[in-house]
Amino acid sequence: MKQPSMGAVAAEANVATSTVSRFLAGNLRVAPETESRIREAIDRLGYRHMVARDPLGVGERHEPRLVIIVVSDLGNAYYAAFAEHSARGLEAAGYSPVTLSIVANAIDPLAGVRALLGAGVIGAISIGGAQTSELRDLLELRGVPLITVEEEPQARASAGVDLDNYSGARQVITYLTRLGHSEIAFISGPRDLAPVAARRRGYEDGLRAAGIEIAHQFDLEGECSEDFGFAALTQLLSFEGERPTAVFVAADEIAVGVLNAASQIQLSVPGELSVVGFDDIPAASHVTPRLTTVHTPLAKLAEAATSSLLSALAAGRAEGGPVVVPVTLVVRESTAALT
Repeated sequence: MKQPSMGAVAAEANVATSTVSRFLAGNLRVAPETESRIREAIDRLGYRHMVARDPLGVGERHEPRLVIIVVSDLGNAYYAAFAEHSARGLEAAGYSPVTLSIVANAIDPLAGVRALLGAGVIGAISIGGAQTSELRDLLELRGVPLITVEEEPQARASAGVDLDNYSGARQVITYLTRLGHSEIAFISGPRDLAPVAARRRGYEDGLRAAGIEIAHQFDLEGECSEDFGFAALTQLLSFEGERPTAVFVAADEIAVGVLNAASQIQLSVPGELSVVGFDDIPAASHVTPRLTTVHTPLAKLAEAATSSLLSALAAGRAEGGPVVVPVTLVVRESTAALT
C-alpha cells in the first residue's frame, strides 16, 4: 500500500505542508485545535513520519528541511551570486537549500521542481521571472510558500522582495544629463523581465523629466550576455544621423560586451562614449575603464528574501507586501562630462 504523503496530511488537516513538516520536526508550535487536526489526519491516513537514526548515535535525524532557490539562469553571474547568498542564509537557519535553474524552452521547465517536491520541499525562493506564474500555481497546490524576487508588481500574487530598479535608472539619467548628455541610448535584456521593465521606465521618465525626446532607435534589447552587448554597440553606431554620446546598459554583463566592442573599434570610453551599467557585478570594477554602475546590494536582497521565507514558514503561508531594497549609483571611470 502506498504511503500517504505529507501533503495529503496537510490537505486533510487544512493546513500548509510546511506547517505539518515543521510541527513533526519539533520546530513549530501550533494551536491545540490545529495540532488535533494534524494528528487526526495522520491517524486517518495512516501516515508514518520518516525518521532515520543518526549513524553516529547522536540522536534522531528528521526529514530534510528542503528549500529550493529557483533561478532563470545559473550561468548569469548576478543570479548565481544571489543564489549563493540565499543558500548561506538558509543553511545558517537550519535548512537544506537546493538551487536549480529553470530551462524555459524545455518540454517541462518545472521538471526539476516537481522532482524535488516529491522529496519534501517546504519552501521556495524564485528570482529571474522564468515560469513564475506556473511555479506559483504548482507550489500553491502543495501548500509550499513562495517568495518571489523582482517580480512585476502588478503580477505579484505572493509576498516578495524587489530592488528599487526604477529609482536606480532615474539616478543614472539624472547623472548623465547633468554631465551634459542628451543623446542617451538604452541597451537591455528581454523587456518582459520585471527588472528590465522597471529600468526602462526609469530611463524613459528620466529623459522626459529632462525635456529630452525619446529616440527609439537608441533602444535595443536582447539576451543578457557580453556577446549581445558587443553586437548592440555595433548596431547603435551603424544608425544614420546623430550617434549617442552615452549609453545606459541595464545589466553589467551586457555592459562588459559594450566596453569590449568599444575597445576593438578604438572608440574612446569615456572620451567619445560614456557607459553606465546596472548591478555592480565583480567584473564592473575589473574592466578597463572601470564601469560606472548602479550597485545592487545582493547580500541584502538575499537576506530580505530569506527572512521573508522564514516568516512565511513560521506563519504557514507567505503574506504581506513586497520588501523594497534601495540601490545607489557608483561613479567610476567609464563616464565623463560632454565636451
